[in-house]
Amino acid sequence: DMYIGSFDDDFDSLLSEIGKEISMADIITELGYGCTADIAHCKDTLSLFEPLDDLGISKLLGAVVTTAAGLGEAHNTYSTFISAFGNSQTNDSFQSTAWDINVLVDSINEIAPRTNWTSVMENLDHEGFSIPDEGAFRLLMSIYSRACRVCTCVIVPGTELTKFLSV
Repeated sequence: DMYIGSFDDDFDSLLSEIGKEISMADIITELGYGCTADIAHCKDTLSLFEPLDDLGISKLLGAVVTTAAGLGEAHNTYSTFISAFGNSQTNDSFQSTAWDINVLVDSINEIAPRTNWTSVMENLDHEGFSIPDEGAFRLLMSIYSRACRVCTCVIVPGTELTKFLSV
């Protein structure tokens, strides 16, 4: 019995360490565009990472912007993931070719209604964040615009985002 208890503690410790190393953004990117196929599934997926905080949302948006185009089939495993849990919808319904930012932003706002979108945008200045091309920049601005429909967002002069906007 002591050995089994020790094994359980080691396993829990291992899971905790893995959780520290793998972020919500990494997992959503790995699952792919299908995560945003519809609001119900997007909310279900995001709710696995509750509570959502501004920094975590910033990192998620950074990953979304970076992967605006070109996520390969290897990173579009959401249909496999959802079918493993007995979902009756066809796999084709989750084979998206782009992020649905309306679904993503609306899901975030429903799960975390107190999201401070100004803070989210300020926190985009994190390691690994990049805007690879004009399409990615447009996607970021679309996300920001959608988020601002339900909140008051302010771009703080002198921040990195202001520099991007003035280019």
